[in-house]
Amino acid sequence: MMNILDLLKTSMGDQMIPMVSKFLGESEEATGNAASSILPALLGGLMSKGESDSGAQGILDFLSGNNHDGGILDNIGDLFSSGDKTDMLMNQGSGVLDFLFGKSKIESIIDVLSSVTGFGKGSTGSLLKMVSPLLMGVVGRSVKNKALDAVGLRDLLGGQRSFLEKAAPKGLFDKLGLPGLAGLAGSVAGTAKDVGHKLVDTTADAAKTVGDATVKTTQRTEEAFEDTAKAGGNALLRFLPWVILLLAALLLWWFITGNKDKIEDATGDVMDKTEEMMDNTVEAVGDAADATVDAAGNTVDALVDAADDAADVVGEAAGEVKDAILSLNLPGGAEIKAAEGGFTDKIVKFLSSPGKDPKKAFIFDKVYFNTGSSNLSGASMAQLDNLVKVMESYGKMKIDVVGHTDNTGDAAKNKKLSADRAAAVKNYLLTMKVNASRITSKGLGSDMPVASNDTEEGRAANRRIEVYVLEK
Repeated sequence: MMNILDLLKTSMGDQMIPMVSKFLGESEEATGNAASSILPALLGGLMSKGESDSGAQGILDFLSGNNHDGGILDNIGDLFSSGDKTDMLMNQGSGVLDFLFGKSKIESIIDVLSSVTGFGKGSTGSLLKMVSPLLMGVVGRSVKNKALDAVGLRDLLGGQRSFLEKAAPKGLFDKLGLPGLAGLAGSVAGTAKDVGHKLVDTTADAAKTVGDATVKTTQRTEEAFEDTAKAGGNALLRFLPWVILLLAALLLWWFITGNKDKIEDATGDVMDKTEEMMDNTVEAVGDAADATVDAAGNTVDALVDAADDAADVVGEAAGEVKDAILSLNLPGGAEIKAAEGGFTDKIVKFLSSPGKDPKKAFIFDKVYFNTGSSNLSGASMAQLDNLVKVMESYGKMKIDVVGHTDNTGDAAKNKKLSADRAAAVKNYLLTMKVNASRITSKGLGSDMPVASNDTEEGRAANRRIEVYVLEK
């Protein structure tokens, strides 16, 4: 996944902060510290703006309507060569801030950032105006080079959360009041409905979290059972199996899909529905039945045991998955993570092996496009970023990116689509500063199938992007 903050810092270069600090009359250290909070705040505002398809489309319209195509990044030093040019930069920044936050909120944004950084309010406001057009330039250039539509831009921005988590001061987004980002880089409540936010990066740790959440759920269930029993009624026993089945299904669903957001919402819904069912039962039953409490207690114990067993199973599976991820050491000391036997693993082993094998082809297995288009999906960035690091480590490496399709539809359109998709990969690598002399691209349409087009499996295999290593 492309890191917009890193690209922005790279584009600003080493001279940006000294020039800005001189213009503002502040020390370089204070200016740099303020920028470390201001840059994540601006990106957070953009992410909040682009959470939906309609919001992302609004950003695309703003970028297009205000010529934010990345041209501003080509000669940043010139922006401070005269007072008029700097004033033009700040005027442009005012428009960006109005778009991101709204005029009514800009003063409060400045107040928050000033209090967080200790930077003067006037200097904070000026710094915001100076760097916000640069952010839009980085995003605008990515949109242009990758031909992103609203969905592609939304995915790109959504993928920045982990980078913001590391870069932003703790609690920054809570103070800024940005929708969708509250709690990022801050503390998270430990209730069952917040369990999705507490899932950690590894599957094993996530499994333990699910187990803990299930125990909390059963505790609430037990309390509700006891309340029901006091009011009486064996009717409760009729829906106990359904509660167990629903919770077990959630564990299985989580294990298969790893969808943290959905499990969080669904877990909350199950608890809410369970309590609603119990409330209805209390109203319906008659005399108290002491046996109901015993049955509820036994059910809770069984459910806790089941949750522990499920966590163990998930943990074992996580260990197997973890073992399948390799740490690949590259020349120069770089290290990347890649799936064993996957595209990155194969190409690194080839590059590190002796001898030459010209035009050796490797097929991407984690690069995806939106249906019928050449727009890269956000899920493609991890493998493309690994390829960038590989090319940085193997400085003589040259590649040819070749697109292929199946034989469905018009042959001429297929060839154009395959060429556009190969070009999209090339353009992404160029955006990440890989020299253009090291990359070529072309599309062959359906001319070179690797499987039969008579089956869906064969057609899927033929729709591929290959990387030919021309020189090691």
